[in-house]
This record gives sequence, structure tokens and C-alpha cells, in this order.
Amino acid sequence: MADTDKTADTKDLSADSSSTAPTSVTSTSSKQSTSQSRESTSNYASSSSGASRGRPRTRSELSNPLSKANLEKRGYHTFSVLGKDFHVDKRWKFVRELGQGAYGIVVLAQDTISGENVAIKQVTRVFEKKELAKRALREIVLLRHFNHHENITGLIDMDLLSPDFNEIYLFME
Repeated sequence: MADTDKTADTKDLSADSSSTAPTSVTSTSSKQSTSQSRESTSNYASSSSGASRGRPRTRSELSNPLSKANLEKRGYHTFSVLGKDFHVDKRWKFVRELGQGAYGIVVLAQDTISGENVAIKQVTRVFEKKELAKRALREIVLLRHFNHHENITGLIDMDLLSPDFNEIYLFME
């Protein structure tokens, strides 16, 4: 009984080898592509320790998106209003504070290029609570919808500086 099992297994192997001949060619090409990807990975690993490629191993001051050096590099400047720092493009010059609300501060700024006055609203703690996120999104959607209405303040631009969306800046007419 064991002899018949061995012959059956041999027949299955011979049948499998004839049916798998084309796949052995693809497996050879996949082995080549795998070895090429390993070589490129090893090249990346060896070069990432050098200064030419890859992510830096240590965090620098530029890794903080709101650091003074990073803001200067990106063309932003900072001014403080009511203890809150506004990080805006250098083209906006602070004029005065307009008001403070439940989840933001509004200032008047002048565009140094066109001379136009705009209101900049800093919305903070956007994702602290779900209700605050919904409120901020609702305001943005409504301002965009009524952008050309004569009796409603229009949304000019929006700016996000930090990757965690902690602060949103709305530029309004």
C-alpha cells in the first residue's frame, strides 16, 4: 500500500513539473526582480547612513514645522496677539486686533503687495473635539458657498501650517 502511494506521488510530481514549466520562467524573473529590489534596498540602507540620500537619523530644528528657522525658510513671520502667536506669510502686516471668539482670534492685516486690508481668523484646537471640527468645516463650507454674496464676508484664502492641523488661518474680506 505504501508502494502505490509512492508511485502516485511520483506521477503527481511529474505531472506538476510538466504543467509548471512556464511558471518556473516567471519565478526566475521574479527572483531576479526580488534580488534587484534587495540590491536597491541595500544601496539605500548603505547610502542613508551617509549625507547624500535618505532621511536624517536625528531630528533637527527644521523638523518642527513651527520653528522660527523653518518659518523663515518657508516665507512666514510671527506676531503675537492676546498671547497667541500668528504665523502668516510675510506679505501680511499686522494692523490691529479685531476680536476674540469662542474658538479663534481675528486680526486686521494689510497686504504689503496690494495694500488691501483683510481679516485673518486663527481657528485653534480644531481637532480637540468632534464638535469643533464640525463647526470649523461648516464655517469654511458656508464661506465658500456665499463667496460672491454682497452682504456676506467672502473667504479669500485658507492656510494650514502644522501637519496636525492644530491651527487654521482663514483670510476674509
